[in-house]
Amino acid sequence: MVNNDLWERIPYAPDYLVSRTGEVFSEKSCSKRKLTVYKNKYGYFYVVISIDGKSKQKLVHRLVGEVFLPNPLNKPQINHINGDKSNNTLENLEWVTAKENKEHAIRTGLADVDTLRDNGMKNARPISQIDVNTGEVIQIWSSSKDPKRVLGDKYDSSAILRCCHLNKDTHKGFRWRFSGQEHMQYEFKDKIVGRSRVLVTLDGTDEIFSSASAVANHFDISRNTVYRAINESRKLLGKYDVSYI
Repeated sequence: MVNNDLWERIPYAPDYLVSRTGEVFSEKSCSKRKLTVYKNKYGYFYVVISIDGKSKQKLVHRLVGEVFLPNPLNKPQINHINGDKSNNTLENLEWVTAKENKEHAIRTGLADVDTLRDNGMKNARPISQIDVNTGEVIQIWSSSKDPKRVLGDKYDSSAILRCCHLNKDTHKGFRWRFSGQEHMQYEFKDKIVGRSRVLVTLDGTDEIFSSASAVANHFDISRNTVYRAINESRKLLGKYDVSYI
């Protein structure tokens, strides 16, 4: 029998229950059974459940948090308090912002910023690897080159940087953003040269350009600089307001 004090049904998958200690239980067949737990290459544990007739991999700590852990501030990520990804008990989980998750990763040694400094890469920016389905940061890397070094040659540092600069959405099935900018969204219109007009304003005077490329050519700067100013709502060259129209 299932102890109702320790188990709760998963709201969007009612044939399954999850416990406060991180066990997932299926009621799909006549006999109740505990699901097999797998470990992905990033050290997180997951189970396979059926949602709307399709098999889905769900992170165990995410299931426990979603079912048992209140989230009044609507924070997007769930953190292992002691840094141990194998400990998916309710007491070891907390909702966090992307910034809090980054700070915790550095504090617990999950993000190796000391190595970054030792290698002389003082200008490198930590990069978050993000699950496209949950929006959760699954790893923070010291630089864009680290995924290739650790995970293999198929991870291209240039492609990762293009994601970070919002010139590309995903690479190898993941989103990549500079840490602290996990919320930034890729917009397809950034890639459509000559179709998205740009409004540039200085001291109340407006000038309309046919595209971000036209703005870049006018000011003799890179197109990426224009994109970042628009997407991050910051002034171009420190003084111009820029936006799509």
